[in-house]
Amino acid sequence: MNIQNYFARHIYNRGVDIYNSGGVYNVVKVGNVYKGKVLGNHEYDVEIEVSDQLKITDMRCTCLYAMKGKKCKHEAALLIELFGDHSSYDYDDYDDDYDDYGYDYDTKDDNCSDMYQGHEILEPLSKKSKEELLEIIGQALESPETYQTFFHIIEDMQRVNHIYQMIYQYISSNQIPLSEDYEKIYTSIQNLHHFHQDQYIPDLAKEALNQLLHTFSSLQSYQEDFFHQMIQLIDTYASQNEKTSIYFDLCVKYNQSVIYQLIDKLHQQNIPLDDLLSSYQQKISSYPISTEIYDKYLYILYHYQRESLSSVIDTNKNNLVFIKEAINLYMNHQDYQKAIDLCLQQLQEHPHQDIYLLLLDIYKQTNQNEQIIALATDLLYHQYPGQIQYYQLLQQSYLPEIWEHKKKDIIHDLEKNQINISEIYIQEKMYDALFQYLAKNDDIFGMKKHEDILFEHCLDNMIQYYSRYVMNSLRHTGSRSFYHEMADLIHKISEYDFDKAFDLSNHLISLYPNRPAMIEKIRIFKVKLKDVIRAIEMTDQDITWYYQISHGQFINIDDDTNFAKKMIVLNSPDYIQLPDHYDIHEYHIMEMFANQLKDQHMKRELQKTLRGKGAFRRFKDFIYKNQLNTAWQQFLYETHRELAIQWCHKHNIEFVE
Repeated sequence: MNIQNYFARHIYNRGVDIYNSGGVYNVVKVGNVYKGKVLGNHEYDVEIEVSDQLKITDMRCTCLYAMKGKKCKHEAALLIELFGDHSSYDYDDYDDDYDDYGYDYDTKDDNCSDMYQGHEILEPLSKKSKEELLEIIGQALESPETYQTFFHIIEDMQRVNHIYQMIYQYISSNQIPLSEDYEKIYTSIQNLHHFHQDQYIPDLAKEALNQLLHTFSSLQSYQEDFFHQMIQLIDTYASQNEKTSIYFDLCVKYNQSVIYQLIDKLHQQNIPLDDLLSSYQQKISSYPISTEIYDKYLYILYHYQRESLSSVIDTNKNNLVFIKEAINLYMNHQDYQKAIDLCLQQLQEHPHQDIYLLLLDIYKQTNQNEQIIALATDLLYHQYPGQIQYYQLLQQSYLPEIWEHKKKDIIHDLEKNQINISEIYIQEKMYDALFQYLAKNDDIFGMKKHEDILFEHCLDNMIQYYSRYVMNSLRHTGSRSFYHEMADLIHKISEYDFDKAFDLSNHLISLYPNRPAMIEKIRIFKVKLKDVIRAIEMTDQDITWYYQISHGQFINIDDDTNFAKKMIVLNSPDYIQLPDHYDIHEYHIMEMFANQLKDQHMKRELQKTLRGKGAFRRFKDFIYKNQLNTAWQQFLYETHRELAIQWCHKHNIEFVE
């Protein structure tokens, strides 16, 4: 990329000077934008936006020259840092616009001092930098006597727009500002008053609030302070209609705690909240909607329009989320009786488990233990029969010595009513009762759900049940997915008793030899892992090993193998190929062995042997010379063992050590 084409020659050359003096630093990449600090007489923030094709799409700098829409030396310096092109132009061109104020704002023009030599005011001023001059002007503006002298400068709308845009850009670009950044923003916006630009202040304050509340779901104390500073600016400089519009917009869009403070402020200022309530009502009528809208809506009704709260709740009685938030509102304000009344009223017309849970929570908070027992019993027996959470709630509500007798009656009553209490059986470690219940109902899904714990505690019963279930189910043909489900049950048996699973599989294959899809799924293979490892160890580029399913043996194929036999092995589903020399990367294994050595010197030396031709010979010589052969053979065996296990898992082959 020829970045010189983007700049006037003298601008580019000054960028080279800055780069060569080490004036570019803190360069970071954020998405497609490179950000960096560039040091002239002052520090500037520079951004270069680059496309995926490495084309420059935008450049930005905080210096005044760039603010005028021109390409500055600071941007050139950052580009040189990024792309490494730091050859200078010859000084044969000059852009007079660059020195818009009579000199470069980062350097002093020595010739200017000659022009004003001897002048008691202009000579000292000509030796000052642009920043120093601006500071002098700023101090002068604070004096009523000199204000009129500079009034035409202040009224220059182009300059004011630059100030406005600078503040706006700073607010928009700072997604996670620090506390000092907030103070800068506040001071910058507030200072517009000194330039008689009060009309810009509410808009900037609103933008700052939007950035703050959009970025942070909860605010730190200094961010809350900033929020109130912006509100103060809006209060001071916005018209009544503008102020109300801004505040209502914030109240609808955001949900932080300061929004509730803002609602209180609106009420204190006697601003009618009806329009805000209407906005919330419109939101509530749409779907989906966040619960925070309900919270703010109910907050206003509860605190400032209490007389209409009951009728609003009644209107929304079919809206479960609204009712839940209304109950929570009463609970948060410890208005427990109204919360209970609302729960009971809702349960009469629209019973829902969430409302029951809220009612139980209220009873807990108000220590109404008898009410908890009565409600939990009703839920356990009738509303949500057998649910473990209500059983546990009853357990917590009784004294331990009473509960030991009470729980027997509860379990007996639930069993008598043929209620599924599987989770209760598990909690009470009544595993035989759980098995008997599931077996009685022939609940295979319940069995599978709890099979791990049942196999652990009811092993023989589970093997018999699964075996019988598979035998009965496979009396009829089925789809591949059906056979797959039956195979899962057989393989589960094999985890605890391989021989019984193996016998069951072979028995089914003998009964239904003409079901290839079934056989493919339920067949169980059994090998010795050491035989698989041995076959892998003997594999090379000339020999490939296969496992013959029907005979449970390993055979090999090489260049001397009879062609007819080779074709049978290659084309018959009775043979499964073991990893060949393409799967067993010995060079990669040697690399892994070298990399895992803890002795760093030995590690580096062994890694060197693997570079270039003759790596295998140098590697073997090195490990023998340095007495690493035993460690290498063990590492090689473990690697082959892992390959063997992976092969068994891939082909559903059971193995024994």
